[in-house]
Order: sequence, then C-alpha cells, then structure tokens
Amino acid sequence: RTGGLAAYTALSFGATVARGNEWVSATRSALDPTGEASARLLVEWLFQQGTILPGDPLILSSVSGTNTLVVELALKAREMGATVIAVTGADFSRELASAHSSKKRLFEVADVVLDNCAPYGDAALTIEGFDSPVAAWSGLAGAALMWAVTAGIVEKCTAAGIVPTVYSSYNLPGGGDRYAASRLAYRASGQ
Repeated sequence: RTGGLAAYTALSFGATVARGNEWVSATRSALDPTGEASARLLVEWLFQQGTILPGDPLILSSVSGTNTLVVELALKAREMGATVIAVTGADFSRELASAHSSKKRLFEVADVVLDNCAPYGDAALTIEGFDSPVAAWSGLAGAALMWAVTAGIVEKCTAAGIVPTVYSSYNLPGGGDRYAASRLAYRASGQ
C-alpha cells in the first residue's frame, strides 16, 4: 500500500481438499479433533521451506489468539529463533480458552504484544433497535498499530542512515512505473 514498506513479506499458505465423503471427514475429525496434529505438520512443512529464518520478525495477527494454528506457528517460530510479534486483543483473549494443547494463547507465547484493545466479542458499536454489536474493533486498531509500526521502522532506519523502500501511490500519474521501480530497488538493496 501507499506509504508501506517493501520489506514486509506476506506469509500465506493453505490448501483445500474437497471431499464429498462424510464418513472420511468424520473419521479425520475423530483422529485429530482439535486440528493440532494437522497444524503441527503444516507448521513443520512451512519452516522446512526456509521462509522464516532465525532472527526474522514474524508478525501474527489474531484477535482472540486462541486458534491452534496461530499458537503452534508462534511456538515453532520462537523455537527456531524468530521474534514473534502478536497483534491481538489481550483482554478479550484472557476471557477465552485456547484450543492448543499447551493452553497458551498468542499473547502468552509472543515476544512482543501489540494489544488492539478489542472488547469481548470484538464488535465495537451498538445500534439502537439492533441486537448484535457491529464493526470489528480489531480491524481498525490492527491497521492503526501496523501503520504505527511502519512509521517507527522508517524513523529508525532514517536515523541510522538507511533509506528503506516505501511505496508511493499506484494511482498517481506514473504510479505503476514507480511501484515496479520500488520492487526492483528493494530486491537489489534489501532495504
């Protein structure tokens, strides 16, 4: 995004297997009811790819911080020497049980916690005459936290004489060319 660092690298992975056989699905669920064995295998595979290395910062975002996969990923990342930064709702998470066998939540296994201060249930607004709160606070706060982190990184880099690659607007005249040049500059310099 505009004003964002080229140095951020998205960690994405996933797989979808469509099966119409309900017996097979039920059997798999019975063998791994929490999904933790599957999460461990996926996380092990992820680290075997060399995508996350010792010393790397890994930012994980989960408002509840109770999901088996996110806790397993945080635990393995720390074990491998990465620094885990959690964007989570610490108070909200404290009210919930972890699905992970360690009974730990993301805020309890991270090196750094950026608390998005999400209320219990996350939705932040009530509307008169409507029963359910709306508008996830975590989305607003998470964006604000990450933009603050980005500004802090640029500030520290600049003070150290390092010029980080920051994207300009793609929508300005010549924006596409500037974006492409930014990607090339980052690949060449790593900054």
